[in-house]
Amino acid sequence: MKRRVVGIRLAAIAIFALAVCLSGCMPSDDYESCGFFTDLEEKCDEGTSDGSANNCVILEHPQCPDDYCVSYRASKPFCSAECLKDADCPSGGSCVEFAINCSGGEDGDCLKLCVKNSALK
Repeated sequence: MKRRVVGIRLAAIAIFALAVCLSGCMPSDDYESCGFFTDLEEKCDEGTSDGSANNCVILEHPQCPDDYCVSYRASKPFCSAECLKDADCPSGGSCVEFAINCSGGEDGDCLKLCVKNSALK
């Protein structure tokens, strides 16, 4: 009987430790920072031929709960989520259209992602 109780306690401790580890690995704050590969980060930082900054998006980023890691106007990369309007974004963010997955409709119907307002400046 004692072995069974000890086994249950060890299993409970292992499950708790796994849950803590997994929750610590995933960003929980809005616009949590995420990483780009070095070559992509360099490409985002170098800008375009007209001198404007590149916007970069990783569509399936393992650190981001909604899979999107964004660098807007050469900002440090941060996790984002899809949106249709500003009200869909967490506080301190705006809904911005990116030239990705466009359907070719009248407005372009491209992917819209939440961008933290500090990156919009």
